[in-house]
Amino acid sequence: MKGPIKSFCFLAFLLTTIAAFGGSAYGVGECGKITTERAGWKLDPCIAASKNKNVKVSIKCCAQLRNMIRNPRCLCAIALSQNAQQSGATPEIALTIAQRCNIPNRVKGYKCGDQ
Repeated sequence: MKGPIKSFCFLAFLLTTIAAFGGSAYGVGECGKITTERAGWKLDPCIAASKNKNVKVSIKCCAQLRNMIRNPRCLCAIALSQNAQQSGATPEIALTIAQRCNIPNRVKGYKCGDQ
């Protein structure tokens, strides 16, 4: 009985480790060494603004976005993620937040997927 339990625990540990490093063999995904989900949590203050283009973007949202703006691949992965969809965020609206925050060094014209 100890053998199967030990194998199961090792498998669970291995899968958790892979998930923690973004599922990549090298531990680097669209958002670096953290998962898209974890990076998306940092943009939690942006949820209301990602649902409605008329909602004023919060100072916290703009601050977090300024920290992440240098990686458009990560932002796209967050905007198109299942978590963003479940929160009610609209990718087309979410991608306007950098402009609404008046971030001068944002990537202009960058599109995510079909968005």
